[in-house]
Amino acid sequence: GNGAVIVAGAKGKVEVQFPKRDYYLNFTPKPRSVIVGESIDHGATLITGKDSQADLLLTNGTLVQMAEKTRLILSALYQKNFQGTKEKASDLKKEVSPSRSSLKLEDGNLVVEVRKLNKESSFLIETKVAHAGIRGTQFKISANADSADLAVLEGSVDFMDGEKKITSVQNAMKAGAKLKGSTKLKSLPEKEKREIKNRVSETKKSVSSINLNRLS
Repeated sequence: GNGAVIVAGAKGKVEVQFPKRDYYLNFTPKPRSVIVGESIDHGATLITGKDSQADLLLTNGTLVQMAEKTRLILSALYQKNFQGTKEKASDLKKEVSPSRSSLKLEDGNLVVEVRKLNKESSFLIETKVAHAGIRGTQFKISANADSADLAVLEGSVDFMDGEKKITSVQNAMKAGAKLKGSTKLKSLPEKEKREIKNRVSETKKSVSSINLNRLS
């Protein structure tokens, strides 16, 4: 089955731009405002403006909060079909069925909480400088044209920099990489720990009314 992203909450200017589906079309689709509650398929791009944010729920239960001035491409979303229940998506500890997700963060930052994935599942966030492979964790990732930063609150994320070197970033650690240069590791400051916790909490509130019947 196809996976999707549900827009659970939006503040300020949050837009979606769908891909050009037909090669023969002579126009490129323009961005439009998102609709809270809508499902968005892979291939679309989500954009937040100044002083804006979006709370997203992937069909595998992953929570994502987009900060202001962030551009995110939903590169690939796959979710194996599963039976819905009345269990709340915000209460999930592990994903309900195998999934494969790939997001491309072109600019800005995300705070993400990934449920424990099945062995055959994968989750990748790509930036222009580095890639992050995720299993089950809470973290923040930031990117621009020539650098990427990863802050892991809980769990472990494999961070591959521009030199193709993989670094495992563990609990309460932060990694940074530039277009030219290897990954640098340091301890995660308390201020960033609180920020990640608070932003995950905000997203959980946004998705509190969504159950597994909706996800399925």
